[in-house]
Amino acid sequence: MKKNSKKLLALLLSASMTVGVLAGCGAKSTNNEVAPATENANEAISEKSEADGNTPDISEHVDITMYLVGDTPETYSDILAKVNEITEREINASLNVKWLSWSEHDAKYSLLFSGKEDFDLIFTAPAWCHYEQTVALGGFLELTEDMISKYMPDVWAQLPEVAWKQAKINGKIYMMPANFIEVNPLAATIRTDWMEQFGFTDIKSWDDMFAFMKACGENGKNAFAVKEDNPWGLYIGCIAEGCNPKGYCGLSGTPSGNSYIFYNGYDADSTKLTSLFDMEEFRNYCHQMKELADAGAIPDDVLATNFEERQTYMAGGKAAYFLWNTGTARNYANEINAAHPECKVQIFNFFEDDTFLASKYTNNGMGINVNTKNPERAMMMLNLLATNQEIMDLTSLGIQGVNWELNDDGTYSVLQPYNASNYWGWRNGDMIRNLYNPAATDVDKKYEQMNESYYQNIKPEHMLDYFGFDTTAVSTQVAAVEAADDTYWYPLLCGQVDDVDATIDQFKVALETAGLQDIIDEAQRQVDEYMSAQK
Repeated sequence: MKKNSKKLLALLLSASMTVGVLAGCGAKSTNNEVAPATENANEAISEKSEADGNTPDISEHVDITMYLVGDTPETYSDILAKVNEITEREINASLNVKWLSWSEHDAKYSLLFSGKEDFDLIFTAPAWCHYEQTVALGGFLELTEDMISKYMPDVWAQLPEVAWKQAKINGKIYMMPANFIEVNPLAATIRTDWMEQFGFTDIKSWDDMFAFMKACGENGKNAFAVKEDNPWGLYIGCIAEGCNPKGYCGLSGTPSGNSYIFYNGYDADSTKLTSLFDMEEFRNYCHQMKELADAGAIPDDVLATNFEERQTYMAGGKAAYFLWNTGTARNYANEINAAHPECKVQIFNFFEDDTFLASKYTNNGMGINVNTKNPERAMMMLNLLATNQEIMDLTSLGIQGVNWELNDDGTYSVLQPYNASNYWGWRNGDMIRNLYNPAATDVDKKYEQMNESYYQNIKPEHMLDYFGFDTTAVSTQVAAVEAADDTYWYPLLCGQVDDVDATIDQFKVALETAGLQDIIDEAQRQVDEYMSAQK
């Protein structure tokens, strides 16, 4: 049977981008303060619906504040002004957008809820963008089927039942999933000028990748420059080479972006959970990273460098590669080649004999603050964002006639590039336009080949692919476990330890002391209950 841990790749990459999720919040006190508001808000909406009949009251203009994760695109104020022309016309509401940058969302996301900041909507996703943790803290408004069908009728009609199923935690919905799924596994964006210089014509396996990284060090070059680009996700994805023979997949909602608790995603009958320390593969990987660090392939300051500068590091000669999902890797590769053609950047994914897991609908979505003053209009705003073609075009492509033009065949051509950022929470696959690309680059051609292979080899689903862990009962242990990340996790993943085996043993003791087994036991209890309910 073909195997692949695409899901684990994505989650492990996400884990490397999101450390210490909500670790600073005391879940019990926060939960007591916030959670009751969900019931109050739902009761208020229900009473208002009964009074108003089936037609929502939009006579009073309201302002909706929305948080997105990412960097503010240039000219976004112009885009938003045009979006607001539509929202004011359609639902008598305007949208105010605030941003949590890639470098700050881990620390600030939970503070928006614990500090009771006045806002309405926020981007969310399982594991890497705080969905399960925020639900556990009582931060998101529960969305009942009656509320969705009344205030988000177009979304309700378009999204398949499985999307809402994926969004449920303990049988309740707390997010609007995006109407979009994709097969978009991890890829390495590599300087092929260095490959040629060091005698490599291609990279088709983990052994090839390791040899290239070591050659970088031996020639005075860094393989990677930021801790998030450590190749653990690549290593654990190489099932065909025996790096992950048991099909480990991270269990959604568990600590540190699903980095420590796993299930066998390739055996439909297996629901037994295991921990990172049951994996001999992890110890093997850490020894290889130590070998690379000793060879000079990993810089001594790798734990302190700025994630947001990773493309700059590559173009400036400080890194041989960086990691991202295949679509984003393609975009950045083209950008670097345009500015620095001497780098000859290309994208690589060397899981040729594997199958790939399609993303969940919940991989991107929008949550509603439990303390919103305008829950009905917030839902109506989401309905409009997700199903209005004009808004979809504006937020994904920019302004028609300025950034892009529509072709007779329905494709679009770029006039002035617009770097769209985080419209993913309402992205609708039925409404996204295709790019007309008469001058495809070598990167584009490689992407199309890889993408075709992905969709031809989609992995069968496992029931636990839809599971979301509720951390409420073990929130203290989760915070303690995640607090150990910077001390052990990244130093091991990047080879920055003196004694690998001793450090792994210390790491295991630290997580066990923090309560990892309690978390595993609670997760197993929930998994068993979840699986029983599916029968």
